Amino acid sequence: MRQRVREGRQTVRQLGVHIQEIGRSAARIERRFKKQPALIRRKLRHRLEELNHRAPVSEERLAEETAYLMQRYDLAEEILRLKSHLGTLRGLIGPGRPGPVGKKLDFLAQEITREANTSSSKSQDIEIIKEGLAIKNQMESIRQHVQNIE
Repeated sequence: MRQRVREGRQTVRQLGVHIQEIGRSAARIERRFKKQPALIRRKLRHRLEELNHRAPVSEERLAEETAYLMQRYDLAEEILRLKSHLGTLRGLIGPGRPGPVGKKLDFLAQEITREANTSSSKSQDIEIIKEGLAIKNQMESIRQHVQNIE
């Protein structure tokens, strides 16, 4: 019985490490996402100038195109859900956790993986895509641990 309790504590500690890493990746995605309008605007300006043979670009047109692209690449909902799922995940492994949590953890693992996939597919930023992959790797490790939890 003591061996099982020790293994459980060790598993919870390891899950905590993975969750912490996912939280860091989510924070980096959020910081990077907040920089997106300026990055998109700069990239778009360069592209439009190339297409117009270095002719000046209309600021109004640039603002419209930037707004359109930001709507397409908007990750605000995914970031919000990811943070919410992480909070729930922390609650499930924290002190006073409710009974058996294996199925709940597995479900959250699927949801977090889904948010990471969506963030990666919607983003045009390689750094955000890398963080999405890092989250998926951490979630795979969590899933392996979860298979051993009731």
